[in-house]
Amino acid sequence: MSPLQVKRIVLLAVLSCMAGNRVDAFLAPFGRASVPGRTSSPGRVWSSSTKPDQNKLQQANQPFNESDDDGNGDDTMLQNRRKAMGAMSATVLSALLANVNVEPARAYETEQPLKQRYWKLEVPNTFPDELSQEGADMLTPRQRALEISANKPKVSPLETTSAVDLGAGAVLWGSALWFLAGSRSNPLATPLANLLYNEDEDWLQDRNDGLFAALPAPLLILLGALFLLFGFTAHLATISLAEGSVGESFQLAGVLIISAGALEIGRIASGEKKQTRSENDRDTLLQQEFEAFAEKRLKAGGNCHRSEVVAAFRRFNAKYRQADNPDYPLNDLEIERLLKDWNERNAGAQRSSAGFYNGIQINAEADVFVSRL
Repeated sequence: MSPLQVKRIVLLAVLSCMAGNRVDAFLAPFGRASVPGRTSSPGRVWSSSTKPDQNKLQQANQPFNESDDDGNGDDTMLQNRRKAMGAMSATVLSALLANVNVEPARAYETEQPLKQRYWKLEVPNTFPDELSQEGADMLTPRQRALEISANKPKVSPLETTSAVDLGAGAVLWGSALWFLAGSRSNPLATPLANLLYNEDEDWLQDRNDGLFAALPAPLLILLGALFLLFGFTAHLATISLAEGSVGESFQLAGVLIISAGALEIGRIASGEKKQTRSENDRDTLLQQEFEAFAEKRLKAGGNCHRSEVVAAFRRFNAKYRQADNPDYPLNDLEIERLLKDWNERNAGAQRSSAGFYNGIQINAEADVFVSRL
């Protein structure tokens, strides 16, 4: 304890006695005589000349009464001394406790200040240069993950992935992109063919007219290599995003190739694929023949069923009399589609879910062989 702190303690003791009106009690032990009849020390020996009177000694040993002025004054002085000593002890103890310097606990917060706002804990973005085992134990799991990812060396997927995995991933991703883009009807086929081939070729003319035509083998090989390159790039990008996980790239490519294959089958089943030149010529001929049939055998008003129109059309065109004719095959669904398209372009009759058309009817006078159902 420094000298300044000692001076403060003494000053506080004096001020405490003065504030409690105990100045006399504080100075009494230093300026007044001891109580008469009491020994100054327990080991004192009385001589014959200084031995007190026995009467006075008995009177001093008797208990003090409140009516006795001398006994009352001595008792009051003793109580004042005790109070003064108690006040001094309390003052000194409080001063000692007040001057104790307690250093706050400083562990990890000196290097990593953690700020707590409400219920959220903000994790610092900086870390010490050297992380010891003791400091590592004090990190939170999120801090440890950030530290590991920050110190993790960045390696190219080409260095960590084997050639077999790279080739298999390129094939999977390339096939998925091939079917997703429309296979042979992908948007790169026609522009690339115009760059490499003469425009006078029949298949290229069909392509430029918006029809489908088979591609030559060299162009197919070139497109396959191009999509294989696209698949290789997509495979590398997926591995980089997955932090080097080749399995996740394979899983994503497998899901994509299944979805792209289903989409391609749906295009074929729904007729969204482009028609060839022969298919387009046949559809054009059927539309012209149905236009001639409708002009002669259909009229406005009344109603009719689609089956009646199919039967009337087959009787009107003898070559379609049989649906399974090998030379001119034509099923009922195709005739119903022709009727639907003609009605939307010309008549605009209402069609029910049961197949009835309200607003058009078969001209019975022109076709006396049609029996109404």
